Amino acid sequence: MARHIGQGLTPGRKLLLGGTAALAIAILLASGAAGFVSKVGTQGTEASNGRNPWFETASIKLNAAPAAEIWASGNKFVAIEPAIDMIMFAYGEQHPLKPAQVLGGPDWIKTQVFSIDAELPKSLSDQVKPPLHDIGPTFMYPAEVRRTDAVKQVFRSLLINRFKLQIRHETKELPIDELVLTKNGPKIAEDKTTDGPCRITDVGPGKGRWIEVQFCDFNMFAGLLSAIPELRSRVLVDKTGLHGRYSFKLHWTPEIPPGMPKPGRDGQINQSAAPPEPYGPSFFTALREQLGLKVVSGQAPVDVIVIEHVERPTPN
Repeated sequence: MARHIGQGLTPGRKLLLGGTAALAIAILLASGAAGFVSKVGTQGTEASNGRNPWFETASIKLNAAPAAEIWASGNKFVAIEPAIDMIMFAYGEQHPLKPAQVLGGPDWIKTQVFSIDAELPKSLSDQVKPPLHDIGPTFMYPAEVRRTDAVKQVFRSLLINRFKLQIRHETKELPIDELVLTKNGPKIAEDKTTDGPCRITDVGPGKGRWIEVQFCDFNMFAGLLSAIPELRSRVLVDKTGLHGRYSFKLHWTPEIPPGMPKPGRDGQINQSAAPPEPYGPSFFTALREQLGLKVVSGQAPVDVIVIEHVERPTPN
C-alpha cells in the first residue's frame, strides 16, 4: 500500500520519513529485565519552562530487542530506542542528525536499548493525532510539521528529565556525501506541468523499494535520501545544480542494517529466513542508471551537538 511521506511541504519544512520504516517489519514490544515507573519532575531547563512538557507517568525499561519502534495514539506513547537515536531525532532540524553529528557521551547510549511507555500530556497528544506508528531507528520524521514538533518534544522531555541530558551546539568540519550529476547529466526532465505541492510516496515492502517523487526540488530529495540506510552515516548535501522541481520514480533493493530483522517476500518477518532475493539494482546503481546521479565524498562545516552530561535513568 502506498504511503505518503511528505505532502504540501515547503523548502523550510523538509520533514521526511525514510530509512527502514519502508521495510514494514512487525516488531513486538519486548519486556525488559530492569524497569520502573515513576513520576517525572521538572528537571531540565527546557522541560520546566514549558517548551518540553513532562508526563504524568513514564516507564523506562532496558530492552534486549535489537530493532526500534515508535507508536503513539491518543495520550499513549511507546518507543523502543537506544538513547543515541532519541538524541538524533530530538535535536535534528530539517531532518534527524547523523551519528557523526553527536559527539561525546558514554558507550551505553549506543548499545543499550530502552523501552519507553509514557502517558502524554494533553498539549502533546492533541498534536500527535492521528495515530503514529513507525518502525526502524528514529531517523524519520512525521510528514506534518505539528506532529514532528510534538514527537521531538516527547523525546526532548524524556532525555532532559529522565536521562539528565545536557548538550551544547558547535560547528565542526566533517566528511559529507554530495549528490551530484554523472558525466552524462540527468536522465529526468524538470516537471513544469503543475504548481502542486512536493509529494513523496513510499510504495512500501514487496519487490524492492519504490519511491515516487512528485514536484520536488533536489534539496528536498537529498533530505529524503539522507535517511536511508545506505547513506545514514554522513550528511548528504545537494550539489546537482538542478534548481527546478522534478517528478520521477526510483526503484532499488534496499540494504537492511545490521541487527534488523529481515522480511520475507510478503513483507512479513521471519527471523530464521535467508535475506530475500534482490528485486532490483543496488541503491547507488539505481541512482546512476535511473536518474543520472551519483554520490561522492566531500568535506564541509556541519552543525553538531556535544553531550556534556547524560545518565542512565534511575527511579526518582
